[in-house]
Amino acid sequence: VVCSSILPLKQGLFDVVIFDEASQLRLEETYTALLRGKYKIVSGDTHQMPPSDYFDSGNALLLDTTMPETTDDTGEDDAIPDDMAITDLLDKESLLAYAEDTGYSRSFLDFHYRSQHPHLIEFSNAAFYGSRLVNMPAAKPYKAMHLQEVNGIYDKSVNALEVTAVMEILLNVIQPESTDPNGNPVFPSVGVATFNIYQRNLLLETIQQQKLQNETAAARLSALEEQGLFVKNLENIQGDERDIMIISTTFGVKPDGKFLQNFGPINRAKGYKLLNVIITRARRQVYICTSIPQQYYTRYAAEMATSGNTGKAMLYAYLAYA
Repeated sequence: VVCSSILPLKQGLFDVVIFDEASQLRLEETYTALLRGKYKIVSGDTHQMPPSDYFDSGNALLLDTTMPETTDDTGEDDAIPDDMAITDLLDKESLLAYAEDTGYSRSFLDFHYRSQHPHLIEFSNAAFYGSRLVNMPAAKPYKAMHLQEVNGIYDKSVNALEVTAVMEILLNVIQPESTDPNGNPVFPSVGVATFNIYQRNLLLETIQQQKLQNETAAARLSALEEQGLFVKNLENIQGDERDIMIISTTFGVKPDGKFLQNFGPINRAKGYKLLNVIITRARRQVYICTSIPQQYYTRYAAEMATSGNTGKAMLYAYLAYA
């Protein structure tokens, strides 16, 4: 938007234009910036999230393809490619998808540096990247993944028992790594991911209540916040990373005893992208608090046989792996 506002729409205005996190960029918002470069570098991950409202229903993309006449620009980038109909452009979920489908040459990253323990990336590497990524070995042996079966009730779009479990980890399990010059504890950075916005809101409210009611908890939570503590729902977490991630899968058996297996956008065909993002944010450790009954997620092989590496099947497989 800023590019379109302040720069002339002149093709080849810059030698190189670079787009990062291109799976999150809408084509209609970036195409004119694309035209301004002689060489285009589009960087992104096809197995991570498209623009944040892609999973919403009823949202149509609008692309203004009107361009001012130019007298000094020629070459193959002068207009939308002849073999790419306007309707095809509108169907692209992101700039990255457009680059893939229009023949951009590919170059892959081979090494994965975020995860400091192989177990943190091993699942995604096998499920989505063909085990192509080379991970750094752990500097010392330790347990990187922790699965806690909470068995909470999913009621009115929240799971109160999982909130309690997350708070227990924040207040009692995670320990400071060092002290600052004033003797105050310094904690690792922590992020909390929930599977819907209502669970996120309940966790944020609970954190504030703890800070108001308990001085010891307030000091610990404030120290964690100084190190970047966040609580986000899964649609808003791409690009973040923390030393420790806590995941609340949120969904579970309802008060009437039924388990509906309705996990929102994760259930959709490309919902695995949301899962891939959320399970790869941790540098050192991940804590998973789940109320999904074990008899469901241990049947992941049957789910994968019918639906492949998609959302629900991958969620079940990940829980079984953890």
